[in-house]
Amino acid sequence: MAEGGEPDYDLDEEIEELSDKDLAAMAKVLARSGKFNVTPLSTGGNPREAEPVTERKTHFATSTPGVDGTSFAFPPAYQQPPRISMFSGDEPTPKGEVSFEVWKYEVKCLQRDRLHSDTVISQAIRRSLKGIASRILLSLGEGAGVDQILTKFDGIFGNVFTGEAIMQQFYTEQQKAGESVAAWACRLEDILQRAVELGHVSVTAKNDMLRNKFWTGLASEKVKNASRHKYDTIFEFNLLLREVRKIDQEVTGNERLRRTAQQHVSTAEHPPQSEAISDISRKLQVLMTKMDAMERRLENQCRPPDPPFRPPDVPPLRSRGRGWHDRGGRGWRGGRGWRGDHGRQPPLN
Repeated sequence: MAEGGEPDYDLDEEIEELSDKDLAAMAKVLARSGKFNVTPLSTGGNPREAEPVTERKTHFATSTPGVDGTSFAFPPAYQQPPRISMFSGDEPTPKGEVSFEVWKYEVKCLQRDRLHSDTVISQAIRRSLKGIASRILLSLGEGAGVDQILTKFDGIFGNVFTGEAIMQQFYTEQQKAGESVAAWACRLEDILQRAVELGHVSVTAKNDMLRNKFWTGLASEKVKNASRHKYDTIFEFNLLLREVRKIDQEVTGNERLRRTAQQHVSTAEHPPQSEAISDISRKLQVLMTKMDAMERRLENQCRPPDPPFRPPDVPPLRSRGRGWHDRGGRGWRGGRGWRGDHGRQPPLN
């Protein structure tokens, strides 16, 4: 040994004397220790030109020992809750909200994906509720889980019809006036899906039932007649729906064009009559106004004049045994009324 604790042999010479097998064994030992990361050179390289051995980098752990020997865990990273459509439980469903079936479907999909914890989904549910639905959630408490919330809401907003009642509704439904083919198909499928969830209808029978009821319940006979061959050859409900929608668009489009053309033809054939009728109406209105004014003037002219002023029938005032006389020899004579010079009533002016 040399002074200072240094070995008295040359390290480079010792490395040169080691075989490749010995060096590979040493690299494995260092790698297994977990403290070093050894990267070997390609075959045929010089061992002395290898990259220096570096210490493996460590990562932060989720827990760290404390001063007193106990360990504490780091809080988990914040996870943004997913967005669920708004639901209030009001009937009919207000604008901007969804029905309970759609809301429940979204929550079920989040549970099935397993991308979020039950706590995060519960937080998303609380954000999506409003109105009476949010007040119902208060009765469950702060620690209510997703399954507990769904069970509570199923009893209040869920389907309560029996399978027989749902099937009766399914078979009696018809396409409504003004309802599109797509809306009719969605409404029919929604009714049958309730029966499937109750186990009253099997999934395999759903396609044939939808296909038959959808086509027989069409309101337009023109669309039904035009799509009869499609109904006889297509046995998949979704494909039949697509073809019927095409036919419905063609039929309704042709009818719309026909009505528009008829309106243009009618307007082109009778524009003078329309203008003449409007002109006559205006003239009649002017004549009626003038006649009303003339009637008012005639009524004012034919009205009799107001009668002259007569003194009230009161007892006469006597002066020296004679009645009261005016300057013109006319006056009130006791008990005999108003008289003139010759005992007659004066004429009315």
